[in-house]
Amino acid sequence: MVVNYHCTAEIKRLLGSIERSLSYCNAAENTLNLQVWIINNSPDDSSLSDLPYATKITVRLIQATGNIGFGRACNLAIAQLWKLSNRPWIWLLNPDTTLNSDTLQNWMALLGNHRNIPWAIAGTTVKNTDQNIEFSGGYWDPKTGEIYPLTTPTSVQSWQPILWASGCSLILNPDKFGEKTPQFDPDFFLYYEDFEFCRRYEKLLRSPENPYPIALLPSISVIHHTSSVTGRTPAKKTAWAIEGYLLALEKCVPRGVWLRRLVRIAIAAGLARLRGRSGKWIGIKRYFRRRFSQ
Repeated sequence: MVVNYHCTAEIKRLLGSIERSLSYCNAAENTLNLQVWIINNSPDDSSLSDLPYATKITVRLIQATGNIGFGRACNLAIAQLWKLSNRPWIWLLNPDTTLNSDTLQNWMALLGNHRNIPWAIAGTTVKNTDQNIEFSGGYWDPKTGEIYPLTTPTSVQSWQPILWASGCSLILNPDKFGEKTPQFDPDFFLYYEDFEFCRRYEKLLRSPENPYPIALLPSISVIHHTSSVTGRTPAKKTAWAIEGYLLALEKCVPRGVWLRRLVRIAIAAGLARLRGRSGKWIGIKRYFRRRFSQ
């Protein structure tokens, strides 16, 4: 599942890597019924419909009403998939990611060797184009409001528990959600919706029988062509990140922690604005505008 916003070239590259990774699988694994669902947040861009899709995979295009954000776009497709009698595994990928040649082979091996998979939500190892780790698990501290990705080497285990998984490459196990359709919080536009999603479902799905609903799959890795999409507009990227971060704190930490972080960010935003960088300030304004409107 991929969300598009004027990134046809990146999606073409991703589809090519999926097809190459599928070709790398052996004959038995090549029976994988693989579909790529693209949610189009830029319906005014006609180039996506003219994309030369890969030949070994089925591609389905879903038109959003406009740029509705990452989480809400994913919700459109997840809701449709959840209506199917035989619910598939769902793998969310950023359009600026690519699969390694062995990604799908390792994925099929993991499924084949672990029929009773305990986790509901899993992240994969994410590396940049220099093969340095960008994500190997998510850290957060509710006492300080710190939220950031870990970038340390992972173990050789098939999976390991983590606190949150990155939406850059995130897998949903349909067997663990029951009849409840997993949905991202529609309050988020971009950034930190993956953190809130994991924290919310960790509370809902954790049980004595399933104490670790959020996991990392160390053997499954993707390449992230960092910021090749959001990096086109750095000020907007900063604004979205600040808005998402404050919203995540509001929903997940004590109010005192949220207030301390807000004051620190506001001071930093004011100083940055004096130097001509307004991204943080715009993010704060967007956050309060959204909250007051609700």
